[in-house]
Amino acid sequence: MAGIESGKSVEPSPADPKRGPVDRDDTYSIAALPWNAPVAFRTVPVYDGPLKNHNQTAFRARNDPEAIAVWLAERASGNTNTASAYRKEVERLVFWLADQGLSLSDASREDYIRFAAFLQDPKPRARWINPKRVRRDDPSWRPFQNGLSPASARQSLTICKSMLSYLHTNGWLRANTMPEPRILVRTKRIERSEAIALRQIPQSLFNEAREFANDYVPADRNYAGWTQEAIELHRRFVQVRLKVILDLAGVLGARSSDLVSGNMKDIIAINDEGESYWAWLIKEGKGSKDRIIPVPDYVMETLSNLRVWVGLTPYPESSEPPCPIIPRAKELPRLSDHVDPRTLKPIGRSGLYRHITEFFNSFADHLKNQGWHADATLMENASLHWLRHTAGKAMVKKTGGDLNATRKLLGHSSIQTTADYSETSTTELHRILKRHGRE
Repeated sequence: MAGIESGKSVEPSPADPKRGPVDRDDTYSIAALPWNAPVAFRTVPVYDGPLKNHNQTAFRARNDPEAIAVWLAERASGNTNTASAYRKEVERLVFWLADQGLSLSDASREDYIRFAAFLQDPKPRARWINPKRVRRDDPSWRPFQNGLSPASARQSLTICKSMLSYLHTNGWLRANTMPEPRILVRTKRIERSEAIALRQIPQSLFNEAREFANDYVPADRNYAGWTQEAIELHRRFVQVRLKVILDLAGVLGARSSDLVSGNMKDIIAINDEGESYWAWLIKEGKGSKDRIIPVPDYVMETLSNLRVWVGLTPYPESSEPPCPIIPRAKELPRLSDHVDPRTLKPIGRSGLYRHITEFFNSFADHLKNQGWHADATLMENASLHWLRHTAGKAMVKKTGGDLNATRKLLGHSSIQTTADYSETSTTELHRILKRHGRE
C-alpha cells in the first residue's frame, strides 16, 4: 500500500487469484476523500463493482467516498464529535478495501469476514499501526494504535453496517453484503452493570487521585528557552487544569466531547425560587441535546482556580472573552507568567486522553511505592470514561438510589440505561456476605 508514504495514495493490491475475475465497470479512477483525510491516505481508487446501482436517483455523489460523506453528514447532524467517531470507523473499512483492491460495490460476505479479523489484528503492523496519537496531518499517522478488542471490533462493524444499510436502503448499493456484527465477532458478554462496576474508580481512590494532582508534574517536559516564571506557570496550570478535568468528569459525569467543546462562558448563573447557584450549560452534547448540570461549590472553586491562572476573574462575567473550559498548554507564554485568555485554544481529544493516561500511570506508580498494588493495577487500566462511571455510581449512592437524579446528571435518554448504575455488583455482594458472615 503506497499510502504509507507521505503524500501518496492508498493503492489497491492485486486481486486475489483465488477469487477469480471480478465483474467491474471498466471506469477506474482515483478520488480524493471528501473530508479532512489524513495526509498519507488522501485518495483511494474508485470504480463501480457489481453491487453498484446505476439506476439510483437519490444521490448526486459520483463515487463511494462522496456517498459515504452524505451518510456522515446526515448521521452526525452537525455534531463534530459524532462525525469524528463515525468517520474513524468507516475510514478503516475504506482504506482496507482499497488495500485489497476492492470497493464497497464488490465487497462480498467473505471479504467482511476477513475485515473483522483484520480489525483485531491489523497486519503488517508498520503499515496500519502507530501506537502514538499523532495529528492526522502527520505522515506517521495510522488508522490504528493497536488491534481492537472484540467488543470494539464489533462496535466498529456495527457502525460500518449502519453505513452500508443506509447506502443500500437509499439506492446507492444493490445489496448490503455485510453479515451481522454479532456473527462476525463473537464476544463473551458481561452484564453492563458489572462492566460499570469494573470500570470505575472507587470514591476513596478518586479522592486520593485528586490530592495527588496537587503535586503532579508531567514527565519528560522540555522547558528549553523558558523563563523560570513561565515554567512555574506551566506546571501549576497543568495541576489546576487536571483537577478541573477530574471534577467535571468524575463528579459531574462529563463526557470527553463535553470537555473538549466546553467554554468558560457556558458556566451560567441560575436563580430559581430564590436560590442562586452556578450551572454548566452543555451545548449539543450526545444526541445533539443541550443539558444543564448544577456545579457544586467545591467544583466551582476548582474551576475558579483555573480561571485565575488563565487570566480571567474567579467567577464568570458577561463581558469576559470566550475561553475553553479545558485549554491546551501550547499557547502558554514561555517568557513570562502573563496569560491572555483570548489566545487559548481547547485541548484536543487525543491530548486529553494522553494527559489523563499519563496522570493515571503516574498515580499508579505512586500507589505501588506505597504498597497498594491492587489499586495501582486498577489505575493502570483506567481511562477517562471510567471517571464518568465513577460519577454515576457515586450519585446513586449519595441519593439512596434516585435514578432520576442520576439520569439527569449523566444525560441518559433512557432510565433503563441509568438503572445499571443501581444494580448490586459482585464486589458489593461480596461485601454484604463478608459483613454478615454466618448468621
